[in-house]
Amino acid sequence: MVKTSLTTLALLLSGSLLFNCVNKNSQKDGGSAPQRTDWREVRSWAYQLQSVNFQQLEAGEVDLLVLDPNPEAEADGRMTPSQIQRLQRTGKRVVAYLSVGEAESYRPYWDKSWKQHPPTWLGKENPKWPENYPVHYWDPEWQILVSRELDAIVSEGYDGVYFDIVDGYEAFEGQGDTKARQRMVDFVLALAARARTANPKFGVFAQNAEALTQNTNFSNALDGLGREGLFYGYGGDNQPTPPEVTKELAEQLSRFAQTGDGKLVLLIDYTNREPQIADCIRRSRDLGFVPYVAPRGLEKLQDDVVRRFDTPPQVRSPKG
Repeated sequence: MVKTSLTTLALLLSGSLLFNCVNKNSQKDGGSAPQRTDWREVRSWAYQLQSVNFQQLEAGEVDLLVLDPNPEAEADGRMTPSQIQRLQRTGKRVVAYLSVGEAESYRPYWDKSWKQHPPTWLGKENPKWPENYPVHYWDPEWQILVSRELDAIVSEGYDGVYFDIVDGYEAFEGQGDTKARQRMVDFVLALAARARTANPKFGVFAQNAEALTQNTNFSNALDGLGREGLFYGYGGDNQPTPPEVTKELAEQLSRFAQTGDGKLVLLIDYTNREPQIADCIRRSRDLGFVPYVAPRGLEKLQDDVVRRFDTPPQVRSPKG
């Protein structure tokens, strides 16, 4: 059993009307516990965080979309519940991106005064990603901000959440913080429990978090993992990932995929070279993983690229 900290309790109980009610579609049937959604049906996916064109999203031939809930192309700054429903009616599952290990200055929670007077939990700007700031993700103030963003995602009707910068613990671990890894595990577990209080079928995914799946509670809480650069792009765009890195990551991902009744593994490789695209898609399918290839900025929908190099072509899941 996971030991519940005061921070975790605060996260679960922090103010939100969302959790005073439960989605009608998630009510218990005949007294039995609701079953989690089977995400293993997903055979194709796409991942786009910028320059969103809604018509292209609707027309995209994929089972799963991972999207930023605040795409810059939306006039009001946020994808609307009606838009999410329109995408779902095309047979797609729609999952919202949410960074848990970095604060982003373009998010609703951001306070402009933080650049001059940062809170104690906010680190210096990430030089590789402007306007992104590492955080002390275990700090109650940060956790409440993230939990409120998660509340909005659940209430807007997304099918799940895709947590990014879960591997943010590594920087603190490298500085000698022996609690960093467990703190991230506890945070993700608390967020997953919070979301499923409102919607027991809500999907939870974590990117680049395969090392944490050694923790059974963490692994069980996830419906899937995302992994960047398994074959190409780990060290830079169009660059083959070192074979020893691919081997280690693939072994970790495969163990996770075989957990319980099976888990979903989503891959995103960063290359625009056709031989590399064909290679990573073939190798992904051989491992039973779901491939996607795109520019690192994730500003372009490329489901057509994957279909072109998929051999044999994957038929979309009949359930979407």
